Amino acid sequence: MLHFRPLVAGLLAVAVLGVTAAGASAAKIPHSVLYTSTQPGVANLPSVGVEAYSFNQIGDEVRLRRIAKIRSVAVTLSSWACQTGAWNTGDCQTTPGATFSTPITLHIYKASSTDTSSGETTPGRLLVAVTKSFKIPYRPSVSSYCSGGEWFKNGQGCFNGLAHTIGFTLTGLKTKLPRDVVYGISYNSDNSGPEPLHGTGAPEDSLNVGLAPKVRAGHQRYPGGLFWDTRVESFSCGSPFVAGDFNLDNAGGNCWTGDIPAVQFNATR
Repeated sequence: MLHFRPLVAGLLAVAVLGVTAAGASAAKIPHSVLYTSTQPGVANLPSVGVEAYSFNQIGDEVRLRRIAKIRSVAVTLSSWACQTGAWNTGDCQTTPGATFSTPITLHIYKASSTDTSSGETTPGRLLVAVTKSFKIPYRPSVSSYCSGGEWFKNGQGCFNGLAHTIGFTLTGLKTKLPRDVVYGISYNSDNSGPEPLHGTGAPEDSLNVGLAPKVRAGHQRYPGGLFWDTRVESFSCGSPFVAGDFNLDNAGGNCWTGDIPAVQFNATR
């Protein structure tokens, strides 16, 4: 059973229609894909945001299909930001094609280890850190086909957020990644992130990291869990998670089942 934390139910409710694209899970995964939980073709995904969940970084520990030089890492985000108005006030308006720019950072660490006294599981040594500025689309305007201020995708339904995939190019990495790595995604909002913007109503406040229902290639080291550093303990699954540290949140072993950060690792060949 999915463990609902405060706010999560509201984020999930309007995204359920677009979780699985027809035939996506049945498609053969190319050999160059080392790991993927992305869901091609969906209009939106369930998601968690830096501002709403008070975290600096979110990710997972994954086991890649093989040891290889990394070419790129893709991350699916969910943009709830409107050019004017807001997703929750029924007045969202966006000019088609409008975007905002924000820097986003990818961290890749060596495999985690667990402190035998505290039970806290933390990543190993940092292997890669890359920051890139991305143009993020605002979500489309409110649609008359929807009753709660959402936008409409033909064949999929009504959504508050818009799925958008970004990519980090890592071809300059000289060494191969080990098969077991921890990754983290980080960006700033008004009151959260490594360097909060300290403004009011930044579009990043409505930018989330997409959550997929399953892994399609590769494996999670800790199925049902993820790594993050929320400062609000009640958002987590509970002990041995340590609020404010980037560590494993997996109390009971199934707290985040079906909510896997939507990420793909691609090899150079």
